Amino acid sequence: MDHIVGGVIGIVLLLASIACFPIAFALAPTNEVFLPVFFGLGILLLSAALPVPIFLLDRLDGRS
Repeated sequence: MDHIVGGVIGIVLLLASIACFPIAFALAPTNEVFLPVFFGLGILLLSAALPVPIFLLDRLDGRS
């Protein structure tokens, strides 16, 4: 059950990180601070989502 929850969290983090980049470009003309903030948030979320496939593969192989 925990590998399903981990997979859902990983997919949500990945989608959120992908969504941050277009939002940064869309909001950049309104205020110049949005571009680095959303890029930083996107990179942070992407780095949080990277260990999830490794975790899922380990759990599916039967390793604890």
